[in-house]
Amino acid sequence: MNGKRIVVVVGVLVAAGLGYASMKGYFPPKSGLEGTIGGAKRYQTTQITDKDVLMQSPELQAFIQSDLFHKMSVDPDFRKIATSTEFAKLSNQTEMQKVAGAGEFWKATGTTEYSKIAGTTEFQKLSGITEFQKLISDLAAEADAERSKSTVEYGKKITVPELEKRASLSEYGKIGSTVEFQKLSKITEFEKVLNQAEFQKVAKAGEFWKIAGSTEFSKIVGTTEYSKLANQADFQKVAKAGEFWKIAGSTEFSKMLNTVPVY
Repeated sequence: MNGKRIVVVVGVLVAAGLGYASMKGYFPPKSGLEGTIGGAKRYQTTQITDKDVLMQSPELQAFIQSDLFHKMSVDPDFRKIATSTEFAKLSNQTEMQKVAGAGEFWKATGTTEYSKIAGTTEFQKLSGITEFQKLISDLAAEADAERSKSTVEYGKKITVPELEKRASLSEYGKIGSTVEFQKLSKITEFEKVLNQAEFQKVAKAGEFWKIAGSTEFSKIVGTTEYSKLANQADFQKVAKAGEFWKIAGSTEFSKMLNTVPVY
């Protein structure tokens, strides 16, 4: 490990340890010390020890020192997304932590088609309605089941006419009569998203809709950084790590990333 890498890892480790300790209540935050790695070191030296924080979480320590985390911490797309206020809010939601572990979630939401519909007010509003969630979940489950049985690559295809027919049923609260649904169903990308294997898998999870309907996620998913990041295998590995979500939603994590030099 070269000298620059050692400095980066130590800085990441100390700053993240400070954030972890703050979250766990080991010590109150002190003004003027949170913004720099140097400040974090001084605070650690005088106020906390390895036993107090890092040694109580060997998994977290190992994760922060890993080559994988280091690689992501210097990635500009990751830094931009991970230091946003929207990402911090999402990271603290249990629903986000649950869906993030599925590679299908990132593949489904990292497409240009999903980005197009996710940015519409219609999709955001409908995503928060139980009947719409049930409609899409049922169709997705049926198509996914057919795919698993079929030798045909894509199995059953969800068409707009079928979608509109089902949406008119009282079982789904006649959601098809709403202005939002009528507008959304006319967007070409919507049908494409419905027929993506990854989307069909995640759409069956209630946690997905909690995230999909949030304004924070709609802002992030529409960025080019998110599209590139969501399709990175390394990021998907990081997102599966429970240790990552223990620190991702803290302000200390955002400050720490901003202080890690990019070479």
